[in-house]
Amino acid sequence: MDVNSKRTVLHGGLSVLLPGLLLLCGCTARQANDRPVAIEQQVANARSRADYEKVAVWYEQEAAAALEMARRHHRMLADIYRPAYGSPYAGPYRNPGFVRHCADLAREYEEAAEQSSALAKLYRQLAAEAKW
Repeated sequence: MDVNSKRTVLHGGLSVLLPGLLLLCGCTARQANDRPVAIEQQVANARSRADYEKVAVWYEQEAAAALEMARRHHRMLADIYRPAYGSPYAGPYRNPGFVRHCADLAREYEEAAEQSSALAKLYRQLAAEAKW
């Protein structure tokens, strides 16, 4: 295979792959941007038991995601306190900014999870009180 035919194959492959990649990236970005708008619309338009239940489920999922992020930061905080291999310095003495960062984020994610759980509970109450 000569150089020109290799270029043709390469360009042909790119012309098939590139539009597909662009389409995939565009869809992913649009879905990520549509999610908050979708929940805002669901909250604004919620009138029935099923509507309120959907919103409650969304807030429960948000609470679970926030708790997972809090757990991740607690694990990172624990890792910071372990001495580095071969290092005489243990944990926070290496960089106290990491300790503050992980502790603050873990606390904020835990608070966000509590708030999301509270909202889910309120929407469950609205669902129970809904007439249809």
